[in-house]
This record gives sequence, C-alpha cells and structure tokens, in this order.
Amino acid sequence: MREIRIKVFDEGRVDEELTKIAQDIAKFCMEKYKLQLTDVDFYLVNAEELYSLAAASGWMVHPQHWTLGQKYLVQKKGHELGYWQIYEIVVPSGVWEEGGLREPTQAFIYRGDTQVEVKLVMTHVFGHIHMFEKNWKLQEFKPKSPYGFMSRIRDRLMQIENTVGEEELERIMDVGYSLSTLIDFYPTKKIELEEEKKLLENFIISPEEKRKKVIEKREKEIVEKKFPEKRDYDVLKFIATHSPKLREWEKEVLYLIWEYTRYLYSLGLVKILGEGFAALVDLKYCLDAKLPIGETFEWLKHRTAGAYQPGKHEKHRTIYYINPYWLGMSLLWDIMEKWDTGRVGFEYEDIGDAIERREYDIKLGKGWDKVLEVVATHTDYTFIDTFFTEEFFRKKADFLFVYAGDEPKSGEREEDTYTIISRQYKDVKNTLLFRAYNAGMPRIAVEVGGGNFKNKGELYLVHDITGYDNLGLTPKQLTLHPTETVDVLLKALYPSWGRPVYLETVDKEGKPIILFTEDGEKVKIESKK
Repeated sequence: MREIRIKVFDEGRVDEELTKIAQDIAKFCMEKYKLQLTDVDFYLVNAEELYSLAAASGWMVHPQHWTLGQKYLVQKKGHELGYWQIYEIVVPSGVWEEGGLREPTQAFIYRGDTQVEVKLVMTHVFGHIHMFEKNWKLQEFKPKSPYGFMSRIRDRLMQIENTVGEEELERIMDVGYSLSTLIDFYPTKKIELEEEKKLLENFIISPEEKRKKVIEKREKEIVEKKFPEKRDYDVLKFIATHSPKLREWEKEVLYLIWEYTRYLYSLGLVKILGEGFAALVDLKYCLDAKLPIGETFEWLKHRTAGAYQPGKHEKHRTIYYINPYWLGMSLLWDIMEKWDTGRVGFEYEDIGDAIERREYDIKLGKGWDKVLEVVATHTDYTFIDTFFTEEFFRKKADFLFVYAGDEPKSGEREEDTYTIISRQYKDVKNTLLFRAYNAGMPRIAVEVGGGNFKNKGELYLVHDITGYDNLGLTPKQLTLHPTETVDVLLKALYPSWGRPVYLETVDKEGKPIILFTEDGEKVKIESKK
C-alpha cells in the first residue's frame, strides 16, 4: 500500500493538527474499510466561499458564466433558510500514476464546523474518493487529468472571449447550456475525449483548401447514406460537429460545453449510491472510533431521520425530495446485514416462517466486501433495481409514496395540485427507477436520417421512452411538459442548427406527436401520422 499524501490548508497555511487528524483517519479507513484513496488537499473555507464553490461544483477552474451567480444565490438562500446543510464539497480530481502524474483530490470543509464534525466530514470525503476511484461508470467518463481537463476548457474559452468578445461568447454559451442535457450517458463504446478534441481542432485550424475538401466529403456522405446512420444520443455534440449554421468558433464552444458538462453530469448517475456509501463510511467511523454521540447527534440525524429532505420553497410551501443519504445508506446497510448473516441464496429464500427468517444467521461475515463490490459495479438505476426489494420496502421504506398533479385550472400550476396517488411497492420502486435513469433527464436523440430531414438539412429529434417500458408509468409521466421547457429547448436548437427543428414525443394521453419550430419564434404541434 503506497503512502497517501494528505494536507489540510487554512488560509494558505498547513494546519498541522488537522493534517495529522486527517492522516490518521485515512489510515484507519484504508486498513479497516479497505478504501482506495488518492492524495487529498483539504481546504477550510468560510460560508461565502462554500456557496461559490457549490455553485461551481467545487471546481475553482470552472468556466465562467452568469449562471454561476444564479446558483450561488440558490445555495446561499437554501443554506440560510435551513433547507439543506453543506458540510463539504469534494472534487473528483484525484490522479496518481507510478512515476508519473500526481494530482490530489481537492476537498473543501466549512471552517465553522466543530472538530468532531470535521472528522466526520473528512471520513465522508474518503468515502466519496473511494467511489470516484472504483466505480466503473465514473471511470468511463473520467479524463486522464480531471483538473488539467477543466483548466484546458476554461483557458480555451477565455481565449475565445478575447477574440470575439464577452457578449458573443455569452450568447453561444447560453445556447450550449440550454442544450447541455442532450448528452449520451450510455455510449456503446468509450469516447476518448482527447482524440475527439484533436479531430475537431484539426478541422478548425485546417488550411482553407483542406477544410473545403472535408466539407465536400461530408456533404457527399450525407447525400449517399442516412445521416446519421443510427440514432445519435449526443445531440449537443452532433450539433457542435455538423451544424450548417454555426461558425467554427461557435461549434468549438458548444463542443467544449459538451465535454465538461458530460463529465460533471455523469456524477448524477451514482448520486444515491455515492452519497449513501459516503454516509455509511462516516456512520461506521462514528461508531468504530467511539466519537461522542452528543456531538454527532445532528450529523447522525441528517443521515438517518426519514427519507425526505426539504427542497426549494415556493409560495409558502416546501417541495420535498428523496434524501439520497438515507436511501443509499439504508440499502447498503441492508445489503451488509444480509451478507453478514448469510440471508442470501436458496436456503434462506426457502424459509417460510417469518420468525425463522428474522433470526437466521450463519455468520457469513461478507457484508462489507459485498458493499464494496456494489459500489464498484453499480449505478443508481441498477442499485435500486437489484436491491430495493419488496422485503426492504416493507421493513424500512413503507412510508415512501408517489405523488402527481391534476390538470391545473386557469392561473394554477400543476405542482399546486400534487396529491399522493400510491403507496404501493411497485409504484414507489418504478418512480425511483424513473428518476435514476439517465440522471433523471429525458433521452433525446437525432433520429436515423434526422440530420438531413426531408433532404433539406432540417433536424429531426426523437424522445426515446423505451427505457421506461417496464416501469408501469402513465403517458402523462413520460411527457416533456411543461410546455415552456420544450419551447426553450426547441428555440435554442433552431439558432444553433439554422433550419427547422422537429421533436417527436408523446402527449399526456400517450399519443405520438411532433413539436416543431420553423423560425425559432413559434413552436407548433401536430399529430404523428
């Protein structure tokens, strides 16, 4: 086991006492919990700094955009009103290679925490780092040097701004952010971002004659075959590569936004699993290290008290969201108990007596190993699909429910009509799976031939709902409503493509419809024949 380098910085200086504490906790976690860690730089920050970092997902080299200020205000207001508590921000930037690149993970801790809270925060961070290092899905999207990757993108955007001006850059970045959810999180093969970048740069900086040949070759391919030949779920990247309207620097900006939002959003595929595992690690440390319960009460309550946590506040009402700490940790704890006692396999499943099942214990002792296996091999979707069983639901989660809204009256919003519609296991599980699939975002693709629709270079997209076939959802739950959201999407697509844009989806009755804009101003609707 290699020696991990850990430091704690307070206003630019190394805090020797906290550094020693962090090193001891790291050693404890690696030896007792088998965590795989990278080097870590902890930074003590004040509340204002924490809000700014949270807005930028922790990246000090995050590309600048006006939306960061908006996110800052949301974080600040939510924290001050008590809707959530930010204990730490950890950036998945750790890289270590024998004799080569050494890039520490960066983690930020609130300076106002007590020393016991700081210990638990550090332990929580170590849980996240293990997840970053071992989970197969996160590894699929992780650049070779995450910090260098983000720095390169920020620096390139600054260069473009110096050339075209802040207003022009903001304009095309606004388009990019509007389209930033149109990303493929389930690619059939791993995309090497650096190679893709080289190809794009080669096109951008080619001499005029070479560029002309590239364009001629592409146009010939479009005429000769379907374009694209198969559905392309990386819509933003498709536009950045093939738009007939955008200038080359505009394409590059969209491509850069695709690169880093794809990386950042990929963390949403394992949010429940990741937060649950980190919470389980800090809970185990709290118990194993015999920390004073009186000083950890609020921390433990945040982890274990109920399944819901407050969300945003709207007109004197609070919208509640599922607590990823509770759900992820509860599922992992259930897995650990089953594999420690041996309540798995045919022998256990054949037991019909409830008391005998509850008291069954063959001292298998494989619980933590199974937890580490799950952390390495699952996403939120497969995690919930596999381990959110009916037995777990009845024991620990039977107070979860599914809610929905009725058709709003004039002047009323749909969320104002929300009511509980089911407390049944299948409905609750299917709703959780629906939220976990594709990081909770709709799957939209450029249809086969959709890059040259009607042979006029128009763009035809399709809302793919096949991933939800077995979830028992109503057509209303699968729509892209509210209409305002679709309008924003189509109106952002039009100026980036420069020609009419179509989106095939379903209405609230499940009937196929086509939403389209011919001028980027008005969105029309028609039934699909």
